[in-house]
Amino acid sequence: MKNNRNIRQKGAVLITLIVAIVVIALSGSAMLYFSTTSTFGELFTNRQERAYYIGESGINYALQRYLADKTHLFPISAPAIKTLSSGDQFSVTSEIVYKGSPAEAWLVIKSTGIAGTGWLTTRQLVTKEIKEALAMPPGMAPPTTDASGDPIGFDENTTTQPGGFNPLDDSWSIVDSDYTDAITISDTGDLSFKGTQAMINLNPLNVNLCDEWTNNGNYLSYILQAKITNSSNAQHFLVGISFRVKDNSETSDSYGFSLFRYDTTNCNRVWCNNENGIQRVLTADRKVYAVLWKRISNVYTVLAYTEMVDSFNIVEKDNKGNLTGQIKPWPTLVVRINERVGGNYMKAYIKSPTDPATGYVDWNISNFVPITWTYTQSPCSSIPCTEVVDNTARFRTSGFCVGTTQNWPEVGIHGFYDTNCNDCQLFDDFGASVLGTAGGGSQY
Repeated sequence: MKNNRNIRQKGAVLITLIVAIVVIALSGSAMLYFSTTSTFGELFTNRQERAYYIGESGINYALQRYLADKTHLFPISAPAIKTLSSGDQFSVTSEIVYKGSPAEAWLVIKSTGIAGTGWLTTRQLVTKEIKEALAMPPGMAPPTTDASGDPIGFDENTTTQPGGFNPLDDSWSIVDSDYTDAITISDTGDLSFKGTQAMINLNPLNVNLCDEWTNNGNYLSYILQAKITNSSNAQHFLVGISFRVKDNSETSDSYGFSLFRYDTTNCNRVWCNNENGIQRVLTADRKVYAVLWKRISNVYTVLAYTEMVDSFNIVEKDNKGNLTGQIKPWPTLVVRINERVGGNYMKAYIKSPTDPATGYVDWNISNFVPITWTYTQSPCSSIPCTEVVDNTARFRTSGFCVGTTQNWPEVGIHGFYDTNCNDCQLFDDFGASVLGTAGGGSQY
């Protein structure tokens, strides 16, 4: 009996051991599966981004070949196919297309970046459209005047544009605010308001955001600029350019690039209070800061900021040479947003007031000072930080257009103040330029 009991006990131990081995084997297989899935997911993401930049290389190649003699094109029937030292490839076509009324020549380049081989091959189509007359080599600033010598700009005030050049729609979407004392639009289209925002509808014959988004694989990139001026001795202000604007409400989710000032006294506005505003991250204490931010559900998150010290030549001085915390009239703010696989890549620039202060739009980026951020909440593409990266899903542009119709406003301006300023013009010389995917010449 004792031997039988021992045999049964040994059999039970053996069964338990077999079960344990099976469980461990299954767990190991699951762990291997999850690890493999994660590895392949990361691998595919990296290849997709690599294919995107290879496609950009094809864009640059075709652009430079065309600019060499203004005749060299790669038709669809005979694309240029180049193999890089890594073994990756791009296949690129280029053609001249006539669009608009009156018809204008556009250079259209389509490049497919091909990363990897075999079943891991990844392809990314990149498209760039440039007015042929404005095409420039990659990295060179676009011209500031057209063939007639007129400034390339988007100022709604036609009296400041030689030849009546006026490509900005006169349809402003005004957002009311409890703190608004006066909102007016002059006969020449100047928008004057306080404590609120405006969304801007761009003329698609000049800057077609839907075309840009569609042609670049559902990525939307562009440059915006505007000149700003102060309300009357405001203690608190947040004034600048809005982008990725989701609706026409006062609390619309959006990004913003602004000049910000906070006095030592309490500010009870949402945009500057200690609970949900800029001030909960940035204690300005009567200084002026350049701030890059995002707003979701009326809560502001500071992505990056830097103080506007004397060298920027943006802030007024008193008779002793001390900075007063008030903005000089009409400095220019520029923001560039470049959407890629990894998120929205944002750079900001600023230019001190010039003489004449307004009445023109300057697209020569060498005339601007790039903002180097001293604080960043978001990652930077390089150090020192001039380019901030944010991959918030809310601000990616999936579903931006249906055909030629935008599903949200996308661009605008904002001017939040704590002082009265009836019939004040706070903005001028608003400009928009489609960035394209490879730098250099842009669509205007």
